Amino acid sequence: MSEPQLDWRTLLRNPELFDTLVGQNDYLDEFVRVHRTIDWPRHLDERPGLVQRYSWAVPSDAALDLIARYAPIVEMGAGSGYWTYLMRQRGIDVIAYDRERPHADNYFAQHLWTEVRPGRPSVLREHSDRSLFLCWPPNNSAMGTNCLKQWQGQHVIHVGEWRISTGSKGFHDRMEAGFDLVEKLSIPQWEGMYDMLTVWRRRGRAR
Repeated sequence: MSEPQLDWRTLLRNPELFDTLVGQNDYLDEFVRVHRTIDWPRHLDERPGLVQRYSWAVPSDAALDLIARYAPIVEMGAGSGYWTYLMRQRGIDVIAYDRERPHADNYFAQHLWTEVRPGRPSVLREHSDRSLFLCWPPNNSAMGTNCLKQWQGQHVIHVGEWRISTGSKGFHDRMEAGFDLVEKLSIPQWEGMYDMLTVWRRRGRAR
């Protein structure tokens, strides 16, 4: 059975889909609560605080199930570590890094959910045996590109928008030049966002 489409237009047209999302994780429960109890467009006022507490992308059971198939995982730019936290709850072998710990003045993350090691993309040279997980790499930043330059593994799992507000042109160009898209999954979207989960395999590598 194919997974349901959870883009924001589909969710708003079919509010009964929110019932299927309850109970998967705390962030998703908050996402559902906001959409059920706060009128449009004021519900979007809740997004910044939830993003900084949890993650820039909303995880789902289906997304975590897909990630598990590509374990072990290394995450760079983990922020609060919420996706890593959920992976670890499921027994997924994952190491997470970020250059900055969450704090009250951190635009990207203000709450820490699990261990996130200090580290920059250069540490990925040590983890070619792991799939690389990138969740909303910063817009117009070299971070995503630097990850691809340093890491020599097989699969990249990317959660974010494609050529819109995550990563850089250089990152997307390098991905499309060196990797093949092998899987794509719809995840719950905040209104106006176009993020999804995609899996890419390095071109020329054996399956």
